[in-house]
Amino acid sequence: MPFRDHFVGSGGDWHGDCEYHTGVVYESTGGNALMLSDLIALVRLHEMEFSPADDPALTPDRAEVEMRRCRAEIDPALLARYEQLKKRHASGALVEAENGICSGCRVTLPRTSAARLKHGPGSCDHCGRIIFDPDAVYHFQY
Repeated sequence: MPFRDHFVGSGGDWHGDCEYHTGVVYESTGGNALMLSDLIALVRLHEMEFSPADDPALTPDRAEVEMRRCRAEIDPALLARYEQLKKRHASGALVEAENGICSGCRVTLPRTSAARLKHGPGSCDHCGRIIFDPDAVYHFQY
């Protein structure tokens, strides 16, 4: 299911504040924990970049404004990592973890890594893609 389908009906308030810190810390963040809200903004940005036609109400001008808003809400280190991964994997830079499996490379994640995804984004040890637990993101939305 496309990421955007989970945001339908959210009234545009998909980016809300969240006090949950992730158990996964990207090396490039200098030790600062990433928040689930960073991931939610990243998922929204990813959807607008790779599936803009899925949202008929999203005009090109509004899409650009929304994408700028998303970029401003995402941790700069996470955003830089995402932009780097897009060069190599395009729309596969951000992928869901499905039943403990990276949907980008289909490798099973260690149990501890899969458990930490409940609190924020992670990185697949095998392919390096940014991975997330869709239940954590979409549960937060509603």
